[in-house]
Formats: sequence, structure tokens, C-alpha cells
Amino acid sequence: MHGSRLTIALMIALAMTTTARAQPPDASPERSRDADPPVVHVIAGRVLKAHGPGVPNAIVLLCDQASGLPISRATSSPLIDDGHDIRDARQDITFVTTDIDGAFQIDGLLEGTYRVIAQTWIGTEPAVHPFAKNGPIVTLRGTADNISVPSDAARNLELRPLGTGTLVSMTGHQGRADLLFVSTAPPAGDPILGPLAFFGDFATHIIAYGHTDHGKLTVRGLPDTPVWYFLESYDNIPGSGGGRQVTIPPGGVVPVTDSMVAGWSNARHTPPQRLQPLMEEVKLLEKEEGFGIVITLITGDPQHENLYLNTASLDDYLSQYGDLQRIITLPSGTEATVADLLAVDWYIDLPETAARIKKQREARQRGESKDKTD
Repeated sequence: MHGSRLTIALMIALAMTTTARAQPPDASPERSRDADPPVVHVIAGRVLKAHGPGVPNAIVLLCDQASGLPISRATSSPLIDDGHDIRDARQDITFVTTDIDGAFQIDGLLEGTYRVIAQTWIGTEPAVHPFAKNGPIVTLRGTADNISVPSDAARNLELRPLGTGTLVSMTGHQGRADLLFVSTAPPAGDPILGPLAFFGDFATHIIAYGHTDHGKLTVRGLPDTPVWYFLESYDNIPGSGGGRQVTIPPGGVVPVTDSMVAGWSNARHTPPQRLQPLMEEVKLLEKEEGFGIVITLITGDPQHENLYLNTASLDDYLSQYGDLQRIITLPSGTEATVADLLAVDWYIDLPETAARIKKQREARQRGESKDKTD
């Protein structure tokens, strides 16, 4: 599948980052040795219960407001940005843990606009890292957006739960690592697009997240307004799911079950019903115009370099497509978004990808059986 390499690189980067408390960022490689060190600032405040005292051992994750991505401790910039290699999973994420009174302080920040997400987990207390497998039950403790640094407001935050709703995500993937993200904005496209659908408004409005290999993850403390959830299952063969809207009444519990889109034999390989007519039209176009017609339609350039598999920069990857909600007119007059065209293009390839993966797995199994008998 075209997006597999980007998907697994990003999700492993998030899941495998080393444990680190927030510290002053290192000097930029481009900065002269004689240059003055950057002026650094703080974000500080308390994580509080809805009507009570502070919450100890809550993790407060720092993110960039513009992209929604976690901030790298080493560079004080978004974890994956122009010039960063998305395959480098060793970058530290900036986060802190609240003290016994729920107080926290994130030091060493450059001037900018940030957002924070505060959570606790049941199962591993205290939690050791935002994207560790901290436990099967996540409690959202609060968020703050558009934190201008430096400012008095940035030094006096109060984070409280957004609501009392509970989302229970059930994938049934025992032993397979799943990442769940909950946002107040929809993803940019179908789950088959992986992180390409994840970035944008969805990422900048994430209010909760979790990481599990139990096949089930519960998120508490959600608002009673519409939310969207997105699943990524990272493995040697990644998969995606969700992308759906749910509204949870106060105190309510909403269970959701999703079939993941992936190259696995037991995954979903077909598009949702709304995309099926577009997929059939694109198949006919490919017979008439040849493979690559989707990229030509999107970019307007039949010689445009295909960056599906060889890009290392998120900006490079996204710049090939531009605005995913941009409308493209097909030769028939049918109008479709860039996101939907990419999705059907990838769904067309998915059965072949799944068949190839199955053959490779069977070949490995035959080889292992032969080794045992020799």
C-alpha cells in the first residue's frame, strides 16, 4: 500500500521515543558558536479534578499549536517537521508529570504558540511516557489551546476535564499495538490514508490519546459535543481505522468496533460505500490513461515525481498533494477531493498488496518448516 512506509515510520516514532522530562532545548545546529543563547520561557499551571483538588502523576504533553505535533525536546520544534527525518524514532517528546498537588512546569521553551494535553492512566501508575503502553483506561484531565509563550496566562494554566463521557474502542487485536487518538475535528480523509488523513485540523484538535496491545482501550473524561477518533495499528504491516464521529452524552459510554484497513489477510480491503462509485471510475481511467493518472490529475503534471515511497520529510510528502480538500474535476465531469482520489487509488492497490503479503508470509512459513526438518 502506498502509504505504508510513512504510516509505520510516524507511528513507531511516536511509540518508541525515549522517556524524557522537559529540559532546555539544545542549540540549533545552524546557530553560530558565538551567538547568544536563545531566550527560553515556561508553561506552568495545575491539573485539577472537575470539582476538587489537584491531580498527581498526570502527564502533560506539549504540542505545537500550528501542526498539533508533539514538541521535540532536542530541537524545541515539532517532532516531525521540515528537515526532520520521520524514520528517526529517537527524538524525545517534551512532557512533564504533575506533582502531588497537580502542579507542573515545562521549562526551556522558545517563543511561540503551543497546546497541552493532560492525562492519567489506570494500569500503570505513575505513567512513564505519553506513548508508552500505560494501561487500558485513559482519563482525559484537560487541554489548553493557543498558549502564547511568553505570557502571564502561559504561567498560570488550569486544566480540568472536558466532560464525563467514555469511549470504548475495541479492535480485538490482542498482541498488536494500537494507537488511538480522539479529536474535536474530523480527519482529512479515509483511514486508508493513514497519517495523511491524521494531520491538519484533526491533529491540532486532539484531546486524548492512548497506546495499547490489549485490543481494547477506554477513554474517559470526554465532552458531550461531537468527537472523532482515529486508530493506527503499527507493525511490520501497519493498518488504520476509525475516522468516525461519535457524540457521547454526559456520563454515557459509547463502544466502537472497527475493522482496520490494512494488508493483513483478516483486515478490510474494500472502500466504504460512498467511495465505491469513484473507485470504479478511477479504474476505468487507469485502463484508458495508464497508472499514475491520479497523481497527474492532482498535480496537473504527468511528469511529477511520485513521492509515495521515498519521501523523508512530512512537508515534502504533503506538498505533493496540496490541500486534501481541494476539488479535482475528472474528465467525466465528476468532482472529487484530493483525499478521496488518493483513497480510491490506494484501495485499488490494496488487494494486490494483501495477496503479496500473504504469499511472503507463506513462503517464510515453508522456509521455517524446512529448517526444522533439516
